[in-house]
Amino acid sequence: TPSGRAPLPTFFMGDWGRSYRAPRNGDRGAEQRKRNWTQGSRSGYASGGYSASRPSQNQPVGCRYGPMHWFVWTLYIDEIEPDLPAVQARIVEMSSCTDDEATEEAVITWGEQDEKLKVTRSDDPHIKAQFRLKVHPPFFVQFTNFNDADCYPSVMWEKFREWVDDRVQTMGPEERAFTSGRYGCARALQFLHLEFFEGYSLGQLCHIVNLAVQKKILGYLARKKWLVPYQDSDNAEKDAAARDTKPSRTGVGDELAGMSGSMGPVETWDELRKGLKGLGNLVLVAQIKRTYARKFSRILSETTFGKTSLLELLRDERLADVCECRQRKSDWQHVIVQVGSDINENELIPLERSSA
Repeated sequence: TPSGRAPLPTFFMGDWGRSYRAPRNGDRGAEQRKRNWTQGSRSGYASGGYSASRPSQNQPVGCRYGPMHWFVWTLYIDEIEPDLPAVQARIVEMSSCTDDEATEEAVITWGEQDEKLKVTRSDDPHIKAQFRLKVHPPFFVQFTNFNDADCYPSVMWEKFREWVDDRVQTMGPEERAFTSGRYGCARALQFLHLEFFEGYSLGQLCHIVNLAVQKKILGYLARKKWLVPYQDSDNAEKDAAARDTKPSRTGVGDELAGMSGSMGPVETWDELRKGLKGLGNLVLVAQIKRTYARKFSRILSETTFGKTSLLELLRDERLADVCECRQRKSDWQHVIVQVGSDINENELIPLERSSA
């Protein structure tokens, strides 16, 4: 196999299952331990303590695609925390299982029936359940925290930026785009075997993609759900509009884009304050632009006020006596709360104000 990658049993389909790189920091001893662990018998992971027979099409759906710990194990390899959404995606990605079969309850039940796994249900709507191997692989260090600060060398960022800039110069807009989200972009970068990403796990590459958006190396193109070079992105257009304090059509949605020709933008802080007071209580931040347009026939754009996100605008100190942003514990959605209104404080988490 190519350097730094280890094979999987033939159960796994295509190249998706053979994407593992050397552990961080060039630890070749750890690389060899990982290779030894993964090169067990074709029927399972005998060398690592796992053994399982091949799946049968006559088995129930919960068993047909192989033991659940196989899928969880690959997430350990990639240093991606195996919560429910990650496990569901990995099952569909690495087998012939469909989205309709890999439902939340089916996957949780399937995991609970696997004696090599510990499954913990969670009240967090973004996680819902966590899957852990009862015996951690010897190569495992930790899962990647996508919210961690930048811990990567500056030379890597310089080379990555140069590589992206070169794509802008030599490729067309569609050729240089990554036609998927963070995970798909990280997966594509991994398969390109770029020298400056050598040794990073898939989980670390997901983290790097996150940080690359913050560093304005990459950006999002919402209408196509792509990650693209920053110059091609909605982020660049919004940043330019915010610098000029002009309204942006980026992020208004198809429905509002069709209505915007007959509506003018909200232009002053006084107009904004008056409108927000008239929206009512506990309005979802994700629905504010649509609600504002329907109620007042005006298009609300955060860039008019020098902001690049609506949440940043609503948390501005100049709106402190009008509304505040809270996060609902039930579903972690952001809502606005009218100042002085009677609400259940136990159900809402306050967010800090942003500077003016």
